Amino acid sequence: MAIVTKTLKTSGGDYSSFQTWESTEQTDLVAAGDSHVLEISAGEYIGGGTVGAWTTDATHTITIKAAAGSEHGGIWGAGAKLSVAGAAVLNISQAYVLVQDIELQSGVDASGNCLAALGDPSYYTGLLIGNDAATRAVVGGVTVISSGYFHNCVIKNFNRGYYSLVSSAPVKNCTFIGNNHGAYVSTAPAFPASNCVGFDNDSLDFFQSKAGGWTGSGNASEDASAPGTAPITGIVAADFYNFAGGDYRAVEGGALDGSGADLSGTFTTDITGATRSTPWDVGAWIAVAAPAGGGDGFGGIVSPVAASLVDAVAMDITHR
Repeated sequence: MAIVTKTLKTSGGDYSSFQTWESTEQTDLVAAGDSHVLEISAGEYIGGGTVGAWTTDATHTITIKAAAGSEHGGIWGAGAKLSVAGAAVLNISQAYVLVQDIELQSGVDASGNCLAALGDPSYYTGLLIGNDAATRAVVGGVTVISSGYFHNCVIKNFNRGYYSLVSSAPVKNCTFIGNNHGAYVSTAPAFPASNCVGFDNDSLDFFQSKAGGWTGSGNASEDASAPGTAPITGIVAADFYNFAGGDYRAVEGGALDGSGADLSGTFTTDITGATRSTPWDVGAWIAVAAPAGGGDGFGGIVSPVAASLVDAVAMDITHR
């Protein structure tokens, strides 16, 4: 089996447009005996697209990932970024697609979803998913109707941050910040979520519109809605490294530090690629030492601390 690798770069790559890559390379991977990888270099690519009408299976897959050295490292705007002026950035209707270590950014409060995770199954890890609009009454963050998984993702400033429809995809160590609802589940079966945190969401951090209940443990919320067993409620801004500055790393000694379920049998790193250890931390980042003298939050700004963190982290995407 061959692995076909193509590059997306602002200049000098195989492609400079995501949708041109998809429409040009779309093929029957099963018949060809191949898997396909798109490596996205650092920079902003205006206009997302749809991945669909390929032929894939569990052996012949599609991977969309940041190129080595182009991972965002948990910092908004620091790595490979797909963005649109509207709402919908990426529509994954194809099965057996893995998307990892990139940023997705929508730009208006319009009908649609920044990421539509429709492929059954499809897999998502290490994503920063955000919305630039001043309001968020309509636009959705992630709508999921597939199986697969979501690990180490951050979803910020949407109406429904993570919106599950008939999905069995487990959500683990994700962070939902500043949405209307952090996670909104319309799934009748019990929904699996572990080690996720919701904070500064206008309505509920976690909400389920049907009576299926939740499975999983170690979830945390500002309000009383954290689901599953061993919930952590009443978290505050001080549980993050520099919440006001947009730095949502868990802080050592805070409520998210060492309070989660051990998921090392599933994955072993955080959103930056740093190795997790037991006791397991809650949210997309491992806990870090509290800042001395007021913090060095790096939300959207690459501070010297953040830059050295990115340089130091060894990415190991195969185990995320």
